[in-house]
Amino acid sequence: MISRRDFLKAAGVLAAAPLAAALRRPAPAASDKPSPDVLILVFDTLSARHMALYGYPRRTTPNIERFAEVSTVYHQHWAGGNFTVPGTASLLTGTYPWTHRALHFYGSMLPTLEAGTIFATLPASYGSLAYTHNPLAHILLSQVRPAIDDLMLPARLMSDDDHLANLFPADYKNAYNAEQVLRRVSPAKGFLPPSLLFFSVEDYFHRATRDARHNAQNRERFPRGVPSDARGAYFFLGDAIRWLSKEVSAPASKPMLRYVHLLPPHEPYTPESAFVDIFLNTETGVPAKPVHPLATQTAEQDRLSQPELEYQRRMYDEYLAYADHYLGNLLDAMEESGALANTIVIFTSDHGQLFERGIHGHTTPMLYEGLLHIPLLIHLPGQTSRLDVETPTSAADILPTLTHLLGRPLFGPVEGRVLPPFASQEEHPVFAVEAKESSKWGHLGRASFAMRLGEYKLIHYRGYPEAPDTWELYNLENDPEELENIFASDPQAAALQSILLRKLREKV
Repeated sequence: MISRRDFLKAAGVLAAAPLAAALRRPAPAASDKPSPDVLILVFDTLSARHMALYGYPRRTTPNIERFAEVSTVYHQHWAGGNFTVPGTASLLTGTYPWTHRALHFYGSMLPTLEAGTIFATLPASYGSLAYTHNPLAHILLSQVRPAIDDLMLPARLMSDDDHLANLFPADYKNAYNAEQVLRRVSPAKGFLPPSLLFFSVEDYFHRATRDARHNAQNRERFPRGVPSDARGAYFFLGDAIRWLSKEVSAPASKPMLRYVHLLPPHEPYTPESAFVDIFLNTETGVPAKPVHPLATQTAEQDRLSQPELEYQRRMYDEYLAYADHYLGNLLDAMEESGALANTIVIFTSDHGQLFERGIHGHTTPMLYEGLLHIPLLIHLPGQTSRLDVETPTSAADILPTLTHLLGRPLFGPVEGRVLPPFASQEEHPVFAVEAKESSKWGHLGRASFAMRLGEYKLIHYRGYPEAPDTWELYNLENDPEELENIFASDPQAAALQSILLRKLREKV
């Protein structure tokens, strides 16, 4: 008898076949629109290291794989940082975190960069819409609200979001930060006056009751709980995908840029029941790695044993398969409506996720590939074949690439470059920065920096007591799992170190 897991796999392959063939058909004739629509679709916390498209053993993303057959696929693409704020700001501004300075939780970019984001560089004929489940990303979008025609609040696509910040859309950042203070319940988070402490405790019990009710009502469909953000706002991914499918397919009077940042596969990992345990008896072949000295800089709840890390890895993979399923629904809708024939689709993430060296998550100083290596696929109107790009690229490259594709000039301190194959690129370094413990305005004294040049990856940790001035060098072509630090032995180490140090002197 066929097992439930084998049935799901077979069903996924059979369901994928019609669209895969449809996507390869010659594109319909161009519409009357003078310019293509643009869809930038961000799946939060999506590590390329967990996608079969990039060599992962578990087939977590069959729909992304079939979309790749009609897209340009970037195999060495990096996030600007290792969590939402720096990663999203790099995508929006075309700069690295040492320039945009969106370094902290609930942080924002420098005001001088607001006029040069993706939205501000659109042709005048374009309209724009932006949405995200993620409040940290919404804070950044709120900062450039004047350049966005329709900035939707996170609550618009949440099934239950009672957060007070939604009442203050014009001052979302300050309202959100104030709400975090009001809702503190742990003594470790600081002293609260009695009146606020009472509110905080009452709110804690209110939310616990609400959580239990939601999960009980949806237990058959979501046995691990209803999907939610870190604040306890609930959502159904299918609702967001159905809304987006209608949005991109509806007739419009002018071309549109739509920037949509959805939360899965960000934890908590709570897929629909059809995806629970689908990878229960599958191995990844990813080796165990020694606990890093900087693991102590990660929150205690995210410091896990190797068996715990493997369990969380499986939970993540199942949630990713759930997210990929709904992406397939969006691709179906766009192909059936003809929207795909007149849309530039940019699919990517803000950062990845770590399941190694004693750490689960992304709130860490570390800059390993699980965190930095993210997907990037670009589909152009009429594209019917696949192109693979192995050159190291950065999230900072998306803004200059889009402006190039739309025939717009660049302005402002853009550090990214137009991606191949849309322009030729000489080999050059790309960077990532983690500096949430440093000043927004001053010297980045406690921070982590990574540089990719060719097959080499250099990491520099500085200012941490456990690793005050540490260098790590990996040859990712020979050592993709970053197991052997060759900084002390490789003849290229000194030259690579000099490049990074020179850049740090310029920027920090």
